[in-house]
Amino acid sequence: MGEIVSQATISIDFPEGSVELSRVKSFEVTDERELEVVKAVGVEGGAGFREQTGGGEIKLDVYREDGDEPEVDYRALQRERASFTVTVQDRNGAREQYLSTRVSNVGRSGDETGNHMDSVVLKFLQRVDL
Repeated sequence: MGEIVSQATISIDFPEGSVELSRVKSFEVTDERELEVVKAVGVEGGAGFREQTGGGEIKLDVYREDGDEPEVDYRALQRERASFTVTVQDRNGAREQYLSTRVSNVGRSGDETGNHMDSVVLKFLQRVDL
């Protein structure tokens, strides 16, 4: 039995260079590829499987930053319609790359205790296990 993953790193290779993200509080990857059961007349149960192709979505909760030089300017990447690659590496474990990624949405939140976050939604076309 393997060890429980306690850390992962996320990096982005985008037009301005490569950066390992340090301002991300949490992330979630949703793969939109699915397997569906094919039904046919005269066949009891399912007749087979059909694999749906597709990309997916990465949701990031990012700490907001002061100043003109954020770690990654997600709003600028969205405005410029820039395409980039995201890599997620588990400590001593699995590594995945998300190719042809773009910023879909950037939202913001804050509260009275001083927690100010950006909610970033990225969409990717392809996932590659490395």
